[in-house]
Amino acid sequence: MLYWFILSFAFIGTSLGSNFAVGEKFQIVLSGIPNLSKPLFPSDAMVWDVDLEDTSAETIGAMKDLGKTVICYFSAGTYENWRPDSKKFVANDMGTTLREWPNERWLRLTSTNVRNIMKTRIDNAAKKGCDAIDPDNTDAYQNSNGLNMKETDSVAYMQFLASYAKSQGLAIGLKNSLSIIPSLTSVMSFAVNEECAKFGECEAYNNFIKAGKPVYHIEYIAKPPQITAAEKALSCNSKGMEGFSTVMKNMTLSGWVTYCDGSSATTDTTPGGVIPGKPPQHTTLTSTTTKPTSDPTSTLETATDPTTFEITTSIPTTSKTTPKPTSKTSTSTSKKPTTTAANGGGGCISKHWDQCGGKDWKGCTQCASGFQCKGVSPPYYYQCL
Repeated sequence: MLYWFILSFAFIGTSLGSNFAVGEKFQIVLSGIPNLSKPLFPSDAMVWDVDLEDTSAETIGAMKDLGKTVICYFSAGTYENWRPDSKKFVANDMGTTLREWPNERWLRLTSTNVRNIMKTRIDNAAKKGCDAIDPDNTDAYQNSNGLNMKETDSVAYMQFLASYAKSQGLAIGLKNSLSIIPSLTSVMSFAVNEECAKFGECEAYNNFIKAGKPVYHIEYIAKPPQITAAEKALSCNSKGMEGFSTVMKNMTLSGWVTYCDGSSATTDTTPGGVIPGKPPQHTTLTSTTTKPTSDPTSTLETATDPTTFEITTSIPTTSKTTPKPTSKTSTSTSKKPTTTAANGGGGCISKHWDQCGGKDWKGCTQCASGFQCKGVSPPYYYQCL
């Protein structure tokens, strides 16, 4: 009996990683939900990263019926006041408000209550049929979190999440958090990174690739769907990227995507990711795809993304000494970001990613050279982008 128990445990451990291969094409859609009533593009993307809460079990099941591996995203390191389980958090669980996201606060990763809430979210992922989880915002240690969270706390927290996820038959990946990669590579099935090429940090993932574990890599394009030759060269040919599964996306993380082979597609989506107090999305994406370009040095004209502009921002945290805003995705339907900030004082200069306007804003309203003050959630919040 013991023999069969050990054998079955070994099989489970192996199967958790069997769905993930280095270099396999993937797609990430966190703004909207893939619409399975229409053909799913890009059809050759075998791994999909979608929102856990907003994506139904039926949609996940339909994607798996198409042979897709489904990773389910949720924030594991921040309190989000619009989530259905937000009232389960207690005051002692929460630290400072995220500078870029006034409806979120850092979480105490050592809290038993926080961990129990995350176990419930992982249970939900298992019930919905997700193959893996993508827990975000686990890098409080390199941000002003108000809870004295350190690297060791993030390592222990990710080890806890990994252990529980695997007990539920789910794989798990590490999102950004470059400085704790050496401590966690062995217990992760994959990594998800935002903009390591831009910040010259892709070599940090060498051990993932050597271990046969994929790195799902996202680089954000300044003016999608147009991609310059310089953007493509940076996104696809930077040092340390060998074996990466790279996508070039807009910062909304909607259905539009372009790959290093020059192919492009737009996933048809239905509304999702609505935050209470903000109007729902009304998004209709035309499922289109383009063939690889024969001239990789030219400016790429890629598939258009004819959506009402979803005000979604995804900003990476990296291991640099100066903390950058943590990666986030929030959605609402609005007009294209305005470059006029409301309220605030003049004279001083806001850096890239800094707030530059909004309701009751009293800080800088001018952005550093090369950036514009755009409405992320007008009239409440404007940011230098």
